Amino acid sequence: MRRKVVGVRLIFDDTVIGKVEEPFTVGVEEISCPVTRYVFGMEEKGLESVLLKAKRVRDLEAGKKILEGLYRIEGVRALAFSKFEDYSCAFKPDVLVYILNPNEAYKLIRSKCMVDAKFSRVVGACSEVIARPFKLKELNVSLGCPGSRGW
Repeated sequence: MRRKVVGVRLIFDDTVIGKVEEPFTVGVEEISCPVTRYVFGMEEKGLESVLLKAKRVRDLEAGKKILEGLYRIEGVRALAFSKFEDYSCAFKPDVLVYILNPNEAYKLIRSKCMVDAKFSRVVGACSEVIARPFKLKELNVSLGCPGSRGW
């Protein structure tokens, strides 16, 4: 089985790379997940109560603590996505996201000798595999978030 790799580009202006076809662009304001909008600088206040209502945290204080630990990128207007195959992509990606089964993930992590991964029980794709690697320029691993798992 070939691993699936997606190139992600963060767009900080009004550039539109594509809308429906490959590659495609999603405006941050079009994203339904409030945590993702927070990670990319759109949501500011009251997210703790959203997490509590969705039963992702036990109380508001736990929600605040989780939000404080997230990697955020201010000013992102849109995200562009493209398949990354044979070392090429429709654009120069800022981050590569590997979609792997457990065995493939183990082999990738082992090939890097050490990965200082940071996990959250609330966020996955947005903060763990896009924002953190973008800011720190290093590999991270995610088990996904409730939204990516259809919860």
